[in-house]
Amino acid sequence: MRNFILSLSVVFFSIQAFGQLYNDGGVIFISSGGLVHAETNVHNTNSGTVTNNGTLTTTSDFENSGSGITDGDGDYNIHGNWNNTATYNSGTSTVNLTDAGNTVVTSGGDSFHDLEVSKTAGNNVILQDEMTVSNSLSWTSDNNKILLGNNNLVLESSATVSGNDANDYVVTGGTGEMVKEGLTSAFTYPVGYNASTYNPVTITQAGTADDLGVRAMENMLDAGMTGAPLTDDAVDASWVISEGTAGGSNVTVAPEWATSDELGTFDRAQSVVYRYDGSDWTSDGAPLTAATGSNPYSQTRSGITTLGVFAIGGSSLQGGILVDVSVFLEGPYAGSGTMDDDLRAGGDIPTTEPFTGLANFTHVNDGGGETVMPAVLAVTGNNAIVDWVFLEVRDATTLTTVISTRSGLLQADGDVVDVDGTSPVEFTNLQPGSYYVVVNHRNHLEIMTPGALPLSRTPYPHDFTTGAAYGNLSGNVQKNLGGGEFGMYEGDVNNDGVINASDRSMAWNFRNQTGYLNTDSNLDGVTNAGDRSQIWNNRNLFTAVP
Repeated sequence: MRNFILSLSVVFFSIQAFGQLYNDGGVIFISSGGLVHAETNVHNTNSGTVTNNGTLTTTSDFENSGSGITDGDGDYNIHGNWNNTATYNSGTSTVNLTDAGNTVVTSGGDSFHDLEVSKTAGNNVILQDEMTVSNSLSWTSDNNKILLGNNNLVLESSATVSGNDANDYVVTGGTGEMVKEGLTSAFTYPVGYNASTYNPVTITQAGTADDLGVRAMENMLDAGMTGAPLTDDAVDASWVISEGTAGGSNVTVAPEWATSDELGTFDRAQSVVYRYDGSDWTSDGAPLTAATGSNPYSQTRSGITTLGVFAIGGSSLQGGILVDVSVFLEGPYAGSGTMDDDLRAGGDIPTTEPFTGLANFTHVNDGGGETVMPAVLAVTGNNAIVDWVFLEVRDATTLTTVISTRSGLLQADGDVVDVDGTSPVEFTNLQPGSYYVVVNHRNHLEIMTPGALPLSRTPYPHDFTTGAAYGNLSGNVQKNLGGGEFGMYEGDVNNDGVINASDRSMAWNFRNQTGYLNTDSNLDGVTNAGDRSQIWNNRNLFTAVP
């Protein structure tokens, strides 16, 4: 093989060199429309200058070393490695990394104007140092990755990215980040942890323009960037988002994932973007919402001013609280600490909560549309379901402020349980803290805890059946059922907070009707004189709930 060693000033319009083109201190000028093709390497070294305004093609490596200078506005078709340890002035040139085999890129701190990746499928570009692209980065073939390792890939403020997809993206398996300089709007970072996991993230900057960097990590770790991977109710990925200048950011983050990334019981219909705050994963109060898309999926969270590690998880990671209360209803109370389950036995209890659409019931935040499996309604005995109840969680200071609601199920022994028929009722969108709890029913007077309860994911039971309710000194908060048991007064058929002639009239108007009726105050499945009589016995009673 012959080597072409140049040390003179040469102007090329078109030449094909069947060997190595070695410029040792000379000047090579490729004019616009000109072509220089080397069958192996092109090496510009010492004080050599290559000015390329045409096309320079090499079947092997391009090397610019020593005090060499490469510049111009032409095209480079590189079938091997790019190794710049001297000066490369990109102008408006395009560097196309192509052909089989991996391409190792050493930029030497000099930026590319346009960089194209068009390699044979399964071959990648491997960075040896930080690489900067000033105008465009594009994939023009299929199944090529850019492997950062511990090096950053920097896109200047006006640079664009195209051709990326689940087979063509930036792999951030080391500490290297994909950085977008001066981000002022929405930009999608096509990143993934390895060559088989694609987890892009779109970031929209509404705050101060800044250089925002992203790297995808393999798992959601229990300590943010360290610790054990989570194995349930999460997406098996996380995103480290950094800013060049701390503070001033106000971003919207929208990560993406595939079905194969979902772990255990994760429910994408109830998910949120979490941030690791240094001690735990937090949603900072953002509610659980449904993901968008269809494999891939995306979840969005706005108003983020503190950057760091982000991930996608479900309700069990949100914090949440459990409401664990016991209550009796006067209407179906049978004595000896139990209630009749006639509605359940007669098949009248609906499988979807009844409060949505009823007057004087408004679901907030968590609540609405809860459903129960028929198997739960088949249970008999003390855990048999008597009816649905309506729960409110209220502010500890402003007692009239309803923060969240849920529909729960009332068992024969007085326990209020979630729709699984056994667990305390979960409010997934609330952080642990002090709250009042209200229990309401379709035709009984509502009651509230006498004080704020310290609620968290650890159950804190409260037993209303002992008479402990808000305002109990007034003497009419609950009915004394005898034997030390208390229950909610029956008869508030229209649920306006008072039992009066209007309730009695409604019951009489529905007399002899059967089924799941608000006018059936004793819950035996029929509205009759017994309901009307008991409603009238409780006339002029009212709720003590503010």
